[in-house]
Amino acid sequence: MRPEIAVVGAGFSGTMVAVHLLRLARSASADVHVSLYEQDGAPGRGHAYGTTSPIHLLNVPAGRMSAFADAPGHFLEWARARDGSVQPGAFLPRDRYGEYVAEILNRETKESEGRLQIHSAEVLDVESAGEGLRLRFRTGPAKPASHVVLATGHPLPAPPVPLDRAVLDGGRYKENPWDSAALDQLPSDASLLLIGSGLTAVDVLLESRRRGFRGVIHLLSRHGLLPLPHGGAEVPRSGIPADFPRGRLLLMMKRLRKEALRAEKNGEGWRSSIDALRPATQDLWRSLDTEQKQRFLRHPRAYWEVHRHRVAPEIDEKVKVELQSGSVIRHAARIVTIDAERDALRVAIAPRGAAAQRLLVQRVINCTGPNTGVEMCRSPLTLTLLTSGACRPDEVGIGLACDADGALMDAAGRISDRLFTLGPLRKGELWESTAVPELRVQAERLARRLLNAR
Repeated sequence: MRPEIAVVGAGFSGTMVAVHLLRLARSASADVHVSLYEQDGAPGRGHAYGTTSPIHLLNVPAGRMSAFADAPGHFLEWARARDGSVQPGAFLPRDRYGEYVAEILNRETKESEGRLQIHSAEVLDVESAGEGLRLRFRTGPAKPASHVVLATGHPLPAPPVPLDRAVLDGGRYKENPWDSAALDQLPSDASLLLIGSGLTAVDVLLESRRRGFRGVIHLLSRHGLLPLPHGGAEVPRSGIPADFPRGRLLLMMKRLRKEALRAEKNGEGWRSSIDALRPATQDLWRSLDTEQKQRFLRHPRAYWEVHRHRVAPEIDEKVKVELQSGSVIRHAARIVTIDAERDALRVAIAPRGAAAQRLLVQRVINCTGPNTGVEMCRSPLTLTLLTSGACRPDEVGIGLACDADGALMDAAGRISDRLFTLGPLRKGELWESTAVPELRVQAERLARRLLNAR
């Protein structure tokens, strides 16, 4: 069998690696063959854009969501070809963006003349095999590959506390917030607890209401913070000041606050200060030592996230209405225990600065996100590679260690010339590694590396 470049995961990151590989190969008249493996869901969509709910909107305006860094208006032009009224600042439904990426993939599949093959399969292991690699699957024979790209996206969130079998098997605790079935068979007058209060929790909250759920929803996170909304048109800032401090977390955060206050005073708005940091965020993150990165993850991260990863204004308004009505209750607390009752779950929580409380709810959905340690993830492939020493965690433990192009580092510290990754698994190295503007650059850069490595 002819070895191929195997891309494991067909969400945005994996799709765009495959697309760039084939486009670059055509330009260079190179004979490249790519196999794209997707465990479940529609290729090109992934968790982020696989939703079919019309209430789930993009968190970035249409004018900034092109899949190609060198064609910034690509998505906007695509959307306007279907609806001429779409404006650059519009927050479009996420399923429409999924349609856009899937269309790019479908077009590339046709133009590749058989050089791109898409498979529905779960990859369980990647082994060395002579001068190449071999993929093993849950079902079916192993297949060779010259190079493998891990584009598996966000792992499922880890449980907040150890859970006993009665909780896990009772059907009331849902570990996958992106599974539409997590809200199935939920009585309309039940109580629902969402662990986490970020973008994923907001998605689940609004989807539950769209489905007719009218019960009380508890939003619980350590700080009780909700994503802030995008503002109106603000004066853009060209970049961060030349003397912005690097390498010292406290000074960086103080300077950011100072710049934001200055921007507000000048009528620019704090959002312009946050957005001005975006091109430099990865370099600023790398300037911190390990201890300072870990300190950021423990403390300022929650505040950074709600300012940096914002929601569409119309989504913010819907959440405010829910909070004002009392049908959504926000808790700044940590979970102590979760125990199964006959027809509910009893959740003991420790609020910040207050006495312990107990919540009795009929459903718990974990919306905390993946930043709980890569070794705690539930991905069989990632855990197998970590166990075998084919890769190792990054210095802060939220992703995998790799070089500037995403080549993985093994347990002995050697950089692989055949095993690569991109996207959320590079978060510990880059911090900003989950949004389209960063992922599209990673995908093209990695594709060039792979083409040159053949």
